[in-house]
Amino acid sequence: MPEKLFMRATHALTEAALRSGCKFYLGYPITPITEAGEYWSEHAEEHGASPFMVESELEAGAMLLGTSASGARTMFGGNGASMSLIAESLSTMAGMELPMVLADFPRGDGGAGSLTMGQGDYFQVTKAIAQGDFHLVTLSPHTVQECVDLTFDAFWLADKFRVPVVIMGDWILGMSMEAVAFPDRDPFEGLEPKTWALDGDMSRPKRHVTGGSTGGMVTSVNVGDVGKETGDKRAPVGPGERSVRWRYDKYSRIPRRWDALFCDDAEVVVASWGSLARIVKTVVYKLRREGLKVGHFRPITLYPYPYEALGEATKKAREVLVLECNTGMMLEDVKLGLNGRLPVEFYGRPGGVCPTMAEIEYEIRQAYQKKKVAA
Repeated sequence: MPEKLFMRATHALTEAALRSGCKFYLGYPITPITEAGEYWSEHAEEHGASPFMVESELEAGAMLLGTSASGARTMFGGNGASMSLIAESLSTMAGMELPMVLADFPRGDGGAGSLTMGQGDYFQVTKAIAQGDFHLVTLSPHTVQECVDLTFDAFWLADKFRVPVVIMGDWILGMSMEAVAFPDRDPFEGLEPKTWALDGDMSRPKRHVTGGSTGGMVTSVNVGDVGKETGDKRAPVGPGERSVRWRYDKYSRIPRRWDALFCDDAEVVVASWGSLARIVKTVVYKLRREGLKVGHFRPITLYPYPYEALGEATKKAREVLVLECNTGMMLEDVKLGLNGRLPVEFYGRPGGVCPTMAEIEYEIRQAYQKKKVAA
C-alpha cells in the first residue's frame, strides 16, 4: 500500500521530487515556496541529493542550465517574480532541449506580489515566459495529493520529451496541509538513457550543448525540408527553424489531462483551475443536489491546453462560465477551444481576492437562469 503522511503542499512536492530522483533543488526563499527549500535542505542527503541553495534566482537560472546539462534531475522553486528572473535562462535551456521541473507558487497582484491568492500568472507560464519560439509544459494541481502525483509526472515528462515542465500552484495550495499517499512507482520507467548528457565521462567522444540559431541538440534531426517541395517558393529550412519545428512536434505529443464533473448532461459548464476549482466544485455538487444541470471542467494540463476535451465536455451545454482569480486569462483558451460555438461568460476576482462560495453560487445561478429563460 502507498505510504500516507499528513504534509504541507510544498513539503509533499519536495518529498515527491526527492523520490523521483531529483538531485538538485535551486530556488530562492520566498513565500509561499520557502518551506520547499527548507525541507530539501533537511532531507536531501537521505536521498543522495545535494543540500544546496542559491543566493538569488539569477544564479539559479545559470546553475539550472549546468545541472540539467549534466543529466541530473533538477528542480527550481519560486513564484511569479522568480520565474521572471530566470526567464532568459529558460529560453536558452528550451533551445538546448534541457529537461527540468519548475515549481511555481505565485502570489496575488503584480510585481513581487501580495501574500494572497492570485492566478494572474497564467499567461506568464502558458504563453510568454521569455523570448523565443517555445512554451513551458504546465501542470496545475488543485490538491496536495495532486502536487505529489504531478511531481512524479513532471519529471517523467521532462525527461521523455526533453522540455521544461512547470508545476503551477497558487497561494492557497502552498499553504494547505492534507493527507497524501506517495506512490510506489519507478520514476524512470520507460525512459531512454541520457546519451546527450555532459556527464564527464572521459572514455567517450566529446559532446557539446548548443542552442539558439544553431538548432539546439537536434540539428541532425530531419523534420521535413519544407522548401524543397515541387513548386514551393519558400526558402529552405535552416537549423533554427528545424529546431523550432522539432520542438513544436514534441509539444503536440504531450498528453493532455483534465477533470470533467457532471458534464455529460450539463446545460451550463463552469471552467476553473487550481485551488479555486476546489471551491467551485463544492458549489457544483450543491447545485446538482438541487437538480440544476451544472457541470465543471478543470484543465490539469494548462499547456498544451486540452481543447478537444473541453469541446467534448460542453457538447450539451448552452453556455460556459469561466471563473478565475484574475481578469480573464484561461478565459482566452476557453474561447479558443469553443471557437464561437457557445456563449462564454466570465467572473473574476483579481488582485489577491478569492471569491467566496456564496459569490460563486450566485454567478452560476445567474448564468443557469439566464440560459433557462433564453431556451
